[in-house]
Amino acid sequence: MDNRRMADMSRFHSSVIGAIVSGSSEAVVPVSTIRTEEGLLGIYDLKGQREIGTIMFDAREVLTITGRIMERLDKLKDILIFPEDIVLNEKVIFLEEETGEIRFLIIPFHGKTSEKENVASLMERLKVTTDEKGADYLEIFRQEYLKRNYSIYGLLALLEDMKREAGS
Repeated sequence: MDNRRMADMSRFHSSVIGAIVSGSSEAVVPVSTIRTEEGLLGIYDLKGQREIGTIMFDAREVLTITGRIMERLDKLKDILIFPEDIVLNEKVIFLEEETGEIRFLIIPFHGKTSEKENVASLMERLKVTTDEKGADYLEIFRQEYLKRNYSIYGLLALLEDMKREAGS
């Protein structure tokens, strides 16, 4: 597998690019940038990272990964990257093999969508990474996420309750 991916970074403000490149957020796959005639290109180093779309999880594992994803999405807001402004799918989220940490390839999303819609769509797409039981739990989580305004702590508590139930 190729250990690099590229993305157009031109849409981001220079301070956001600085935060991404500096490595100040552990939620981002390591990246370096180069300026081209077309704009700013981000080159992501994927060594030691595994795309979550290539991993099969059981119900408890997919709920654990979902919790880590939600925590990382919340961390991205610290560097002014919001879920509605980036591509969110199983191909841009990576599991660091050594530590188990979740990291994102930050690719600007050029559509018009809300945070809730973008995250709910991600939950729908994550169903391909799990069994039927895990997909059912992801659907319950997706519906709850769309209906209510949970804090990050509330979301994590909901996922923990679901993991306990899935383990029985």
